[in-house]
Amino acid sequence: MATGPNAAARRLQARVARIGGPEAPELTAVLERAVYRPGDALRVRASVARGRAFLAVYVWQADGGVVRIAPLDGRTPVTVEAGVRVDLPGPDDAEVTAAAMSGVLESLEAVVVVASAVPFAPDRLAPLLEQSPDASLHAAASSGAFLDRVSSGGNQTDETRASANAWRKSADPDGLTRLIFTTSLDRSRISLAILPYRAGSGE
Repeated sequence: MATGPNAAARRLQARVARIGGPEAPELTAVLERAVYRPGDALRVRASVARGRAFLAVYVWQADGGVVRIAPLDGRTPVTVEAGVRVDLPGPDDAEVTAAAMSGVLESLEAVVVVASAVPFAPDRLAPLLEQSPDASLHAAASSGAFLDRVSSGGNQTDETRASANAWRKSADPDGLTRLIFTTSLDRSRISLAILPYRAGSGE
């Protein structure tokens, strides 16, 4: 209980959700460095030990917002086979560079890698990084919303949940056929890697 003339009482509520299980990917993910300066490319190297996994990469910004940095296509995660190391963002993604929050010399942030044993929609967890830091701050999902979507299956609509584990085909502009998934996350079949780093101002 709070006491004293300047004391204030707060009531906190939280929900605990178990992530992972026997079918979750065995994920390994590392950053290239622990401290990044302005202009340094932000990249994570990831692999899975067995089977096939579907990955997406997000940045947990210093202000608590979360944005996606890979893949660019929010409907389709990155597919990784066992024993194959991938660098994300990849060659088909935009380069992401580090930057400290405005007005501070150094800020603490983190890269979050989501690996699922089944396909999922990366854009249902957080939006894509914008071209400017200020735009990304405004577009980002809150960290609370991001974690809630991870634990609740991607915050999908009833219509999408009804079609879970279904795949539909659509034609590309060049006439090729590709698969676009509509399945939600199954938190018993996902793994998370949270990789903290420091972003400096360069001063």
